[in-house]
Amino acid sequence: MQIILSPDQCITQAASGRTIEEILLQLGVNPVDVLVSWNDTIIPEDTRASDEMTIRLIRISHGG
Repeated sequence: MQIILSPDQCITQAASGRTIEEILLQLGVNPVDVLVSWNDTIIPEDTRASDEMTIRLIRISHGG
Protein backbone atom coordinates (compact mmCIF):
# COMPACT_ATOMS: atom_id res chain seq x y z
CA MET A 1 0.00 0.00 0.00
CA GLN A 2 1.04 3.59 -0.52
CA ILE A 3 0.95 5.97 2.44
CA ILE A 4 1.12 9.70 1.73
CA LEU A 5 2.58 11.29 4.84
CA SER A 6 2.88 14.80 3.38
CA PRO A 7 2.71 16.38 -0.09
CA ASP A 8 6.35 15.46 -0.68
CA GLN A 9 6.69 12.23 1.32
CA CYS A 10 5.17 8.88 0.33
CA ILE A 11 6.14 5.43 1.58
CA THR A 12 5.23 1.90 0.57
CA GLN A 13 4.15 -0.53 3.28
CA ALA A 14 2.89 -4.13 3.06
CA ALA A 15 -0.68 -4.24 4.35
CA SER A 16 -0.63 -7.93 5.33
CA GLY A 17 -4.31 -7.79 6.39
CA ARG A 18 -3.56 -5.40 9.24
CA THR A 19 -5.81 -2.57 10.30
CA ILE A 20 -4.98 1.05 9.51
CA GLU A 21 -4.43 1.58 13.25
CA GLU A 22 -1.84 -1.21 13.42
CA ILE A 23 0.03 0.26 10.45
CA LEU A 24 -0.03 3.76 11.94
CA LEU A 25 1.29 2.51 15.27
CA GLN A 26 4.10 0.61 13.52
CA LEU A 27 5.06 3.85 11.77
CA GLY A 28 5.10 5.69 15.10
CA VAL A 29 2.01 7.74 14.23
CA ASN A 30 -0.59 8.20 16.96
CA PRO A 31 -4.00 7.42 15.38
CA VAL A 32 -5.57 10.19 17.52
CA ASP A 33 -3.40 12.80 15.77
CA VAL A 34 -4.43 12.03 12.16
CA LEU A 35 -7.38 11.44 9.90
CA VAL A 36 -6.94 8.80 7.22
CA SER A 37 -8.30 9.45 3.74
CA TRP A 38 -8.78 6.80 1.05
CA ASN A 39 -10.35 7.72 -2.30
CA ASP A 40 -11.17 11.18 -0.90
CA THR A 41 -13.17 9.63 1.97
CA ILE A 42 -12.21 9.62 5.65
CA ILE A 43 -11.99 6.01 6.87
CA PRO A 44 -11.91 4.60 10.42
CA GLU A 45 -8.74 3.15 11.91
CA ASP A 46 -10.28 -0.32 12.20
CA THR A 47 -10.47 -0.60 8.39
CA ARG A 48 -8.51 -3.59 7.08
CA ALA A 49 -5.78 -2.41 4.74
CA SER A 50 -4.97 -3.94 1.38
CA ASP A 51 -1.84 -3.64 -0.75
CA GLU A 52 -3.84 -1.87 -3.49
CA MET A 53 -4.79 1.05 -1.23
CA THR A 54 -3.29 4.53 -1.33
CA ILE A 55 -4.07 6.42 1.85
CA ARG A 56 -3.35 9.99 2.87
CA LEU A 57 -2.64 11.05 6.45
CA ILE A 58 -4.15 14.39 7.47
CA ARG A 59 -2.63 15.81 10.64
CA ILE A 60 -5.07 17.22 13.17
CA SER A 61 -4.11 20.33 15.12
CA HIS A 62 -4.90 20.22 18.85
CA GLY A 63 -4.96 23.09 21.24
CA GLY A 64 -7.03 25.90 22.47
